Amino acid sequence: MTKHFNEIAKQWYKYSHKLECLCIVYLIRILSKNKGKIYWDSSDLREYISVTYNGGNHPEYASNAFSTVNGVYINSKGIYVSSNGVHINSGDIYLDTEDCSSYSIAEISLEELHNLCMFLDEHKEEIGFK
Repeated sequence: MTKHFNEIAKQWYKYSHKLECLCIVYLIRILSKNKGKIYWDSSDLREYISVTYNGGNHPEYASNAFSTVNGVYINSKGIYVSSNGVHINSGDIYLDTEDCSSYSIAEISLEELHNLCMFLDEHKEEIGFK
């Protein structure tokens, strides 16, 4: 049984890393087309997206398992230009949530990252971004 678990774990690690990379590339692509930021009013949409907020400096009382996301943006410090083009550090992609206006995507799970990308893709016309 352990061998079977290990085989599945290897596949999961491989595909989860690939999914994370694809999600980050998607976010970078749509953010670069939209001046580095996309914001929306969740009350104007038929559904909303939430992520788990860790509570920042006060996880004992400030954490929130369903923190509504109101936007996604690139911190301008994370953008640099080289001879190969524009590069963005994925650690500098942030969410604007109901609990924190600068919550790094590095703090959310892969499932939440994927859900965010799916939400944006499904609601791009309603939100109004390119």
